[in-house]
Amino acid sequence: MSYTKNTQPDNSAGFTLIELMVAMVIFAVGLLAMGSVQLQAMGSNRAAQCMTEATTLSSDRIEALMTANWTDSATDNALTAGTHTSTRNGYTATWTVVDGTGDVKKKTITLGVTWQEGGKSHQVNQVVVRSMK
Repeated sequence: MSYTKNTQPDNSAGFTLIELMVAMVIFAVGLLAMGSVQLQAMGSNRAAQCMTEATTLSSDRIEALMTANWTDSATDNALTAGTHTSTRNGYTATWTVVDGTGDVKKKTITLGVTWQEGGKSHQVNQVVVRSMK
């Protein structure tokens, strides 16, 4: 009895080198896409953080202006007519106070908070009217 060895390769089992390389390329493209999405999400989170800080600063300044001293005989410097500026942590708050006309005892306060991010200037604005109690 004689046995012959089959020297023909069996093409039905396993993966070829080309198939493995194509799968690796597809996997690498998927990883790069996920990395790009992650970077974009990090940038959006930073922009949201800056917007939140600016809005908080704006609200704090408005609250301070609404509670500042204002009577017929005395007015806090922050409520005098004109433009005022303060800076905190890279954010600049600028507010303009306009006195009411006639017998109306009111002040219109326009406040803007600006900051730089990514080489661009951003701004949050609020307008309030304060009347004398």
